[in-house]
Amino acid sequence: MKKLSFAFISLAGLYWGLHLWGLVSLPVFADEAIYIRWTQLMIDDWQQYAFFPLNDGKTPLMMWLMVPFQLLFDNQLYAARFVSVLIGFGQLVMMYALLQKLSTRKSVHIFGSLMTVILPFWYTYHRMALTEALLGLAVTIMIYGVVLVTRASGKKQQLVSGQESVALGVLVFGVVIGLLAKIPAVLAFPALYLLLTLTKNKNELVRKVVLVSVAIGLGAAVVSLLAVHPAFSQLFARGSDFLYPLSEVLHGRWLSNVLRIPRYLYYFVWYMTLPAVIITVYGLFSRTVQQRVHTFFWAGMLVCLPIFIMGKVVHPRYFFPAVVFFTLALAISFEGIVVFFEKFEKRMLLRVGFALGIALLLANTVTQSLGFIVSAATKADTTPYVMEDSFQYLEGWSSGHGILETTALLRDTAQTSSVALATEGSFGTLPDGILMYLHRQSVEHIYVEGVGFPSVTFPENFVQRSQSFEHVWYVANEDRVKMNVSGFPEVARYCRPHDAPCLVIWDVSSVVHIDR
Repeated sequence: MKKLSFAFISLAGLYWGLHLWGLVSLPVFADEAIYIRWTQLMIDDWQQYAFFPLNDGKTPLMMWLMVPFQLLFDNQLYAARFVSVLIGFGQLVMMYALLQKLSTRKSVHIFGSLMTVILPFWYTYHRMALTEALLGLAVTIMIYGVVLVTRASGKKQQLVSGQESVALGVLVFGVVIGLLAKIPAVLAFPALYLLLTLTKNKNELVRKVVLVSVAIGLGAAVVSLLAVHPAFSQLFARGSDFLYPLSEVLHGRWLSNVLRIPRYLYYFVWYMTLPAVIITVYGLFSRTVQQRVHTFFWAGMLVCLPIFIMGKVVHPRYFFPAVVFFTLALAISFEGIVVFFEKFEKRMLLRVGFALGIALLLANTVTQSLGFIVSAATKADTTPYVMEDSFQYLEGWSSGHGILETTALLRDTAQTSSVALATEGSFGTLPDGILMYLHRQSVEHIYVEGVGFPSVTFPENFVQRSQSFEHVWYVANEDRVKMNVSGFPEVARYCRPHDAPCLVIWDVSSVVHIDR
């Protein structure tokens, strides 16, 4: 027990050290800015904004969790990301506990938990103020609940035994947290039924299916209480933004989507590392563990399947719930390696050769993961993301490069004169990214307003209100500007990595003050 405790304490220390290191190295991402701004609106007027995320098809749990931390820390981005770090630590605890249920070997508990700490897929979303971390934790709790269901013994004289009651309670809790974190939690539900094949007494399988169905139904019923809010229907209004309708899929869209599956699988190879994938493939063929590995591997694939077939706009983070299943498959595959290694105790040469091969694979996984971590923590611009994420977080309009600097420039200018700022867009990176840094600060001489995209002229209300300000600026991404800005003085320019378009501030006072 002492060794076990020391192992977990070491993992916990490693987790906190790696995840707090350079936590705000990556500039704010568009969705982060939106979520933080919603949180701040809740702080300012909770009666009006407590359920505001419903209007954009989002459930509000993550924003609720961020509220106290926005009051605790001065750096708004750090405060929001710290919540994800906390959730990630909960993920580490749950993964360790779950692996104890799935394997009797301490080495498996440590290995699987270590992967949760360092693999780039986990590391990235345990350090961003997005809903993925909370969804991943919820899915893990659901899996834990189902594993308890498979092991709970029912009694004929009781409708539900004590063990089953505990298991159902855990599962219901996971479902509620999952749906309140993100509606795509429903993608994990079919996979939960596949896990019931772990039940040793197959005669109880039907009973287990009924119990899991009841638990999912109860969890969904709890979340459906949100229906009392007028914006509840909006939860399902944004699905068409990310998924093709079933009718279009059936009429041939599925074929073009299937052709993109190799690209999607590459996300897992890159963010879970190739050696980890190789170890998992080994587990699929290892007689000692293959049943459990197959169960979790195909459960993960089942989570991915709707996105594979119906995905319209697909980013790596959409597959995050599947990472829980794949990490468990990886950990159990490692158990297969340990068992295989023990078989050759008396054949030293073969034992040494096998050990060296596995050591190289593990060392490669750790090296790749630490390389990713060091880049992300020390110089985020060099983080080796896949192309789609590199655009989102570093190069595109959704990247927050220049947001913090623009806000600092606003504050400095406001010390001696007043300044009005028009921003590209009406929410997201601009203007939410700027407004979030100004929350609960003196803005007496600052006025920020999003003027939409594409913007060819300034709205009349902005022109009228900014008349009383000494400086009027316009901030936008240089590749998305539609109006003619060639005649405006450039105040500042903040460029993104990889020769990507810059965020530029222009002084447009001459246009706004033309009637003075």
